[in-house]
Amino acid sequence: MVIDSYSLLPINETNENNESIMTAGPVPTFRATKNGGALYMQVARWIQENISAGVFKPGERLPTVRALSEHLGVNRGLVSSAYAHLSDSGIVDSHVGRGTFVAKQSTQASSGGNEVPIRGTRFWDALLGPSSVLTEPRQEPISEESRRRLTWVPEREDARDEASLIALDIPLANYAISRDLVHRTMRKVADEGAAELFSYSDPQGLYSLRVKLAELANRKGINASPESLMVTSGAQQAFSLISGLLLDKGDIVVTEDPTYLGAIRSFRSAGARVIGIPMDSEGIAPDPLEDTLRRNKVKLIYTIPSFQAPTGTTQSPTRRRQLYQLALKYGVPILEDGYVNDLYYGKAPPAAIRAIDVDQIVIYVGTFSKTLSAGIRLGWISASPKLIARLVSLKESRDIQSSALSQLIVSNILENSLYETLLARLRRHYGQLYQTLMENIMGKLDVLVPQQSHTGGFSIWVGIPRDVPADDWLAYSRAEGVPFDKGSQYFVEHSQRNFARLCFSLLSADDIEKAVNILAQTMQKTRGIHRNRGTNRRNFLPFS
Repeated sequence: MVIDSYSLLPINETNENNESIMTAGPVPTFRATKNGGALYMQVARWIQENISAGVFKPGERLPTVRALSEHLGVNRGLVSSAYAHLSDSGIVDSHVGRGTFVAKQSTQASSGGNEVPIRGTRFWDALLGPSSVLTEPRQEPISEESRRRLTWVPEREDARDEASLIALDIPLANYAISRDLVHRTMRKVADEGAAELFSYSDPQGLYSLRVKLAELANRKGINASPESLMVTSGAQQAFSLISGLLLDKGDIVVTEDPTYLGAIRSFRSAGARVIGIPMDSEGIAPDPLEDTLRRNKVKLIYTIPSFQAPTGTTQSPTRRRQLYQLALKYGVPILEDGYVNDLYYGKAPPAAIRAIDVDQIVIYVGTFSKTLSAGIRLGWISASPKLIARLVSLKESRDIQSSALSQLIVSNILENSLYETLLARLRRHYGQLYQTLMENIMGKLDVLVPQQSHTGGFSIWVGIPRDVPADDWLAYSRAEGVPFDKGSQYFVEHSQRNFARLCFSLLSADDIEKAVNILAQTMQKTRGIHRNRGTNRRNFLPFS
């Protein structure tokens, strides 16, 4: 939206019908823009900006739908939808018969927290200080397991080991679906010969791409502008930059447990100590989280709220608000990983935590690796412009800029609305494979039905019977050409061994059927060898 002038906004007075009307108060004018996303979301962002600016104060009653729609010059349905979105995000509270109110922010004093939460620019001023020393992260050795998973792709189509033909351990996007699109766009970019291909460009990312990323973020409900975004060489570089800027040796990062091992590696490479917080059916558990925040000086909270890796759990809107309020209460920034946020094949996930971030304490990381191509190495960060400026400075010292070719490819795809078409294809494809995998597992491995109401991504998380050693089952399955991911590597302390992650993105329906047949056979073989150990059998417990 365009905010370039001011008008008088009526608030907190009533007319003869006892409706809230507006008294004089200078606030930005609302102007809808063509590329600003759905109109109700533009209205919602306008309201959110005025809340952040202090025009609407915590606990204050907002104008009625009728009064606000008349003031903004839009229909009442749009205002109703905007209020509903803000209510779902925890920014406002709606009460039948009473009206809509700005949600009250927690300012309770607490041991280990701030008496009054520091918000906005002052939050990052306090956290970052006047300057930061730019140092290279301390590297953690790459394990053989990680090395094998990073180097699986052959240079020639026929070079891959036939024994690993049906792989359930590769969490990559199905490049066969996006390959033609990427190839056509790459040729178009090369033929046009843009000047950016032959020179250095802005370390923050091409401005044309950041404009498109802002539009993409706004459609997700994230209030973004080109100035609050930066382009990175994949999500992994985003984690590395954030860790390098925010973390020092001995700092504490809390994460869900289990979680994405690439993030754990980044935090530990910066010298941080990682504390895993147990999860329940809605994601990271708030009581253990608050206990950890109260007892420790935590520097960063890392979370994957939608289709969490590896469990597939999706946080409810309520849980997201709880997490946000705890972070605000204890003055700790949130690093939100949205790696497969768009790959849903059930109900779309709730709005990102960054979408309710009126206090500018959330760092959102997105990526195109799981949709377009892992090899294109392009991710992005949405955060406070204050933090973005410092991250850009650090990135410039590391690699100057991300690939101009990759940026131009993605910018062209976003500009021509081809990305949404690709997402629709991926959702259908992964949804069908998910159903095929679950039907086969439930029929041949006696698995219970997943309990998650939102499904997305391209893997499932299963619990292994206690009388089946996971390492042995993996060894027998890999020998038969069906490797999968051991669950232990996703836990912070590798404490849980009887879990596995099965990735299905690169398989066909026939591959899945063959793979599950082999898994059932190797499961029986493993159980037969170890049946005398006296443990009780239990079923798989999948989470997806």
